[in-house]
Amino acid sequence: MPSLKGIQFILWVVFILTVIPRLYTNYFAFAALLCGVVIRAGRPQFNTAYLQSVMVDENFQLLGYTAVAAMVGAVNIIMYMPLAIHAIIICSQISCAESTPGLLGFISQIGFIKN
Repeated sequence: MPSLKGIQFILWVVFILTVIPRLYTNYFAFAALLCGVVIRAGRPQFNTAYLQSVMVDENFQLLGYTAVAAMVGAVNIIMYMPLAIHAIIICSQISCAESTPGLLGFISQIGFIKN
């Protein structure tokens, strides 16, 4: 589903911008992670092969972490930093997948982040 990559990119950028003022940050994170699950695994199906492919996806695993960060609330900004790091890496991968590198295209060229 390549059409969802642009939506996921926009959701992650808005998430990064709303981490500090805490304006619906959890909703943007959940939506971006769900887009990531659908992009990697495809349309939801009710079989074990689909569930096995989704269980090892980092977007699906971060959904639980996002729920914990949402329960903590707006008290601790450190809870959102793993999500922000994941958002930056995903945005750089999306921008590098295009024909011209985008704003965050240099991040995936760093040695320890290469796929």
